Amino acid sequence: MPIKLSFSIYSFSAYTYFVRLDNESLQYGKSIGSPECGEIEVSVVPSERKWKNFKKKLDDIGIWKWKRNYNHPHILDGTQWELEIVYNDQRVKSYGSNSYPDEFNELKDALSLLFGKDNII
Repeated sequence: MPIKLSFSIYSFSAYTYFVRLDNESLQYGKSIGSPECGEIEVSVVPSERKWKNFKKKLDDIGIWKWKRNYNHPHILDGTQWELEIVYNDQRVKSYGSNSYPDEFNELKDALSLLFGKDNII
């Protein structure tokens, strides 16, 4: 299990969707504005096996080498996202504005599987 996990995706005209780790509970929710003020829609405690599979997927997609920023310079509004995952020996902190790493959808799939659902995000 990571020490810290937070992911959010948002746009100027819609909800902010977020995933965050709170102690052992993994939460998914949405808010208007900051994720800290959001409404929790699903809260689960993933099994050790799910956490191991999640970590393997992170390793497989090379998340530890993601750039700090992914920005599309010609689009001023649209969709933004933020990610921070911290383990004892590895960490990633990445942000994007209308631009994504190639493996972005694989990250969303891996997060959804922690909840035991497809396409939660």
